[in-house]
Amino acid sequence: MKTKTYIPINCGFYDQLEVFAMRQMQIQVVYTQDENRVVLENVVIHDFQTQTDGEYLIGSVDSEPLKIRLDQLIAVNGIQISENYGEACALPARK
Repeated sequence: MKTKTYIPINCGFYDQLEVFAMRQMQIQVVYTQDENRVVLENVVIHDFQTQTDGEYLIGSVDSEPLKIRLDQLIAVNGIQISENYGEACALPARK
């Protein structure tokens, strides 16, 4: 199966995720899995990991490990990513 091209998430939203990870609080996460399936989980974020195919949230659900690619996130703790955060982190185009 071919992996979808990674689209970096908004820097402000990434900062919010880091706060949740730092506080080790359980949060509600909605994300897509297998491109069509929407999943809702109560997650504790432990860390973030950059791999060749994108950035990942490393967490747990009821002590079971969970890994979610950041561009698969739809909402976190009721915050809709697409509605509350704009463009992804990116450097402006050079002229």
